[in-house]
Amino acid sequence: IALVLFWRMIWGGYDFHQYHERTTNLGIPRWWAFPPILISLGLLALVSLATFAREAREALAGRA
Repeated sequence: IALVLFWRMIWGGYDFHQYHERTTNLGIPRWWAFPPILISLGLLALVSLATFAREAREALAGRA
């Protein structure tokens, strides 16, 4: 799920960047929020995959 969210957020941020959308009150570009979100989702995906790999190794070794 994290990889799907990461993939879709990339395109969402790209759209905000292409259309030059800005916040109403501060006037800052809306795409500025996307890099920290993408970093967080990328880390979530990496940790999820690493945890899955560890659990799968343990299950195959008979320690589950």
